[in-house]
This record gives sequence, structure tokens and C-alpha cells, in this order.
Amino acid sequence: MIFHVFQTSWRIFTGNFVLAYPFLMFLLLMSMVVPQNAGPPALNVNWITLGILMVLLYYVFMAGIFGMIAQSITVDGNQQKEMTQPEHPGAEDPQQLNLLPGSFGLFKAFFPTIGQHFVQFAVGGFIQVLVLVGLAAWVKLTVEQSIGIPPVLTDLFEKVLAGETQVDAQALLLAMPEAQKAQLDALTSLFLVAGFGYSVFFFMTMAWPAWVVAGGQSALGAHWASFVQCFKDPVTMLGIVGFYLMTNLVMMLVLQTGNPVVLAFAQLAAILFKILLMVMLMVYVAALVKGQPLAVEGASSGESGSGPKASGQDTHLYRP
Repeated sequence: MIFHVFQTSWRIFTGNFVLAYPFLMFLLLMSMVVPQNAGPPALNVNWITLGILMVLLYYVFMAGIFGMIAQSITVDGNQQKEMTQPEHPGAEDPQQLNLLPGSFGLFKAFFPTIGQHFVQFAVGGFIQVLVLVGLAAWVKLTVEQSIGIPPVLTDLFEKVLAGETQVDAQALLLAMPEAQKAQLDALTSLFLVAGFGYSVFFFMTMAWPAWVVAGGQSALGAHWASFVQCFKDPVTMLGIVGFYLMTNLVMMLVLQTGNPVVLAFAQLAAILFKILLMVMLMVYVAALVKGQPLAVEGASSGESGSGPKASGQDTHLYRP
């Protein structure tokens, strides 16, 4: 299964770079909305409202992009099926196949999918934020009731927030009394446990958007389906998570160069890797869901809305 996911996802991704365009447009829009060189945001109504709108806009674009990916999987499935049928007049020449419009035709699935699934995407995003806030509240409560914050660490934060640039953090930490060092060690362990816990939750539920679009699940049901699938097929999920971690590690190493040209290409590569990851999740979930081939409602899909049920082909996208 894992090799099928990689092979099919790479074929769809390399044939439809247009899938990255909406995400690029989202980043361009964010660069125009968020003030440049404004410093750290203040905790006021304006910044909170802007943050909420940015998150909602992010899930608007995510819903549309996943819809485009769904359509591209349907196209790919039909093309692969037709090319393996000897009786098809264009089977000898894949270039003669014209089942659906080209890659730009995938944009026809963008807005219909937003209308169909945005509410579930917004609820799914709320669930992710709720878990993160819950962990933060647990950390805050544990610090206040059990560990406490070392005074030296408080002084260090105050100096940094005040804009002091000549703060010798290492000297301050070395000068800490043993009791405060024990507090700092406990704080570090607490943050590591919280970070690890959220990372496990994130990776085990990372396929929830695909379950919303491909499986027709609610946001809560999609999270649960993604969680359960990690136990049913841990090898494939670990392969996808491994790809995610590997690409992020490569990006971190590239960013260490500091070369502006390299950084620009690294940012573009990061976007493409993110789209490829989304395609992999959709291809994987599409192979799990049984039913009729999915054509996004309201999108022109040629012959993609018709055809036989699955007969061992995992390249089709299905809705139960």
C-alpha cells in the first residue's frame, strides 16, 4: 500500500503543479494583509480578530485545494483505467485521451468543495486548536501549582521583551542556584512531554481533511477515522509521517545556509512538499473508502462521474 501511495501521489503531483497555485495565492494574500515589520502582535481585539480570520481563510483554501486534489485523483483513475482497456480507441496513445480538461480544469472543483466542506474544515481546525489550548492550559496549571518559574528565567524574559540585545543568557543560566536549575529541568521536561503529546495527536489525525472530502465524514468522525487507521495500517501511516519529517529536516538544513537564493527555492520547495503530502493523504484515504467514484458537485468532470465501481483499482476516489 505504501508504495502505491507514493507512486500514485507522485504521478498526480507532477502532472498537476497547478494544485500549488491556490496555496501561493493564500500566502500572497497573507503578505498583503499582515503588517510588515510590525513587531510582535499585541494581545488586543484587532490582532485576535485578524488571527481568527487568517485561520478561517486558511481552511477556506485548504477545503478548495483538497477538492482539487480529489478531482485530480478521479481524473488519474479514469485515465489509468482507460489506458489499460485494449478496446479503447486511444489506448495505444495516452496523448489522445481527453477525458477531462487539463490541470487548470481542476479549479472548477475549488469553489464547489469550499461550499460543501468548509464548515467541517472550520470545525476540524477548531478541534486542533482546542487540543493545543487544552495542552497549554495543562502546562500552565502544572507550572503554577507544582513547578513554578525560576526568578532568573523571569528576569531574562523581561530583558528580552524590553528589547535588550546584550543579554548573556548563558551566563545567567550558569549563575542559577541549584534549586532553580531543578525547576528549569522540570519545566523543560514538561514542555517536551506536552510537545510530544501534541505531535502524536497531530500525526495520528493528520489525514482528517482527506476523510472529510473523500469519506464524507464529519470533522469529529474524520479525526476518529484517521486515529483508528493508524492502528489498522501503521506501516503506511508511518511512511507518510516519515516523509513529512524527512522533508522538514531537509528544509531545516537548507535554511541554515542563509543564502537568499537558496532560501527562496527552499520556501517554494516547502510549499510543493506540503501539496505532495496532501496528495498522499488523499490517495491513501481514497484507496480505503468504498463506493462510487467521486466527482465534486458543481464541477465539470466529463466522464469522471460515471464508470464502474472499484475493481481492485486504488487510483479512484470514492465516497461511501
